[in-house]
Order: sequence, then structure tokens, then C-alpha cells
Amino acid sequence: MIGMRRKKIIRLPKNIWVQRFLFLLATGVSLGLSSSPKQYFRTLKTIPNEWRKINRSHIYRLSRSLNYRGYIKYKKSNDQIHVSITPKGKQYLKRLEYSDIQLADKGTWDGRWRLILFDIPEPRKRSRDALRRKLKELGCIEVQKSVFAWPFDCWKEIKQVASFLNLEPYIVFAEAKIKSDKRLKRSFNIK
Repeated sequence: MIGMRRKKIIRLPKNIWVQRFLFLLATGVSLGLSSSPKQYFRTLKTIPNEWRKINRSHIYRLSRSLNYRGYIKYKKSNDQIHVSITPKGKQYLKRLEYSDIQLADKGTWDGRWRLILFDIPEPRKRSRDALRRKLKELGCIEVQKSVFAWPFDCWKEIKQVASFLNLEPYIVFAEAKIKSDKRLKRSFNIK
């Protein structure tokens, strides 16, 4: 194959490293925008200790790979290189966060059920199906076709799912005591 140039393939590292790198960049932006020292140090505490232990060559390889994929961009000015997340990188980070969402089992049950109710129009059928799949993946029990139940507080996570799927106006979140909840209790192993 003389004369043919082979396209250099840069393999993207595991998602966790990409997510951590993009998180670090986003934290840097937050530090730059912090209005008070208290907010600055609060943001700084969110950076995990492991970032201080990362091998520099690993960061360089990761940044080259992310730049090649279009997730970050470099800008040179006055002997400094500024790195920023592109819109494509922000979207990728949202997808990673979405796939990492989990509903926590918060210990003792308070006797109230968290109900996720939705009425999504037919033109948004694919999003509706994606919501159903995600709720089942999270461990929620389908009470009816568009009603799911979870025994512990999960509003923040459901709001994040609804936001990612762009379905906020169609979802209602409720807390209720259900009298005939034997099937639900059995499903969640609650006595």
C-alpha cells in the first residue's frame, strides 16, 4: 500500500477517565467564576484526591485523544495553553452522567411511596420508551403503563433523567401512602 496514508486511530480511554478529565475542566471553569473565597474553596474540595496522584503523561495522552475526538479544544495565548470543553464534550459528559445515575436504597423505609407519573404525547414516543427503560433499569416498579414506584426519595435523580430526555413538562413526581401495597412491598423486599 504505497502512497496511502493510514489514519491514526486514537483509542479513547475508559469512560471514567474521560469523565474525570472533563469534570476537572468544568471544575476549573467553576473556580474561575467563583465570586468569593468561600465558594472557591468549596469548589476546590470537590476535586478528588486522586487527581493529585495522576501521571502527567496520562493526562497529555488523554487530552490529545479528547481533542482529536472534538470533546475539548486548545487555545494558545502568551505562552499559555487554555483548554476548554466543546459543546460536543459537554453533551458526552451529560451522557456519561446519565448512564451513571442510580437510585439509592436509603435504609429504613418511611412508609411513603415515590411515584413517577407521566403522560408523554405520541410524537415523543421514543423518549417515552427511553424513560420507561431507564426507570426499569434503575429498579423502579411499573404500577401501571405510565406510573412507576420507588420506596425512597429519588426526586433529584428523576429530575436529572427527565432533564436529559427533555421530558420535564410531562412528568409528575408524587409521594403517597398506598393502602394496598403488598405487591410493591414484596417487589422491594419491604416488610
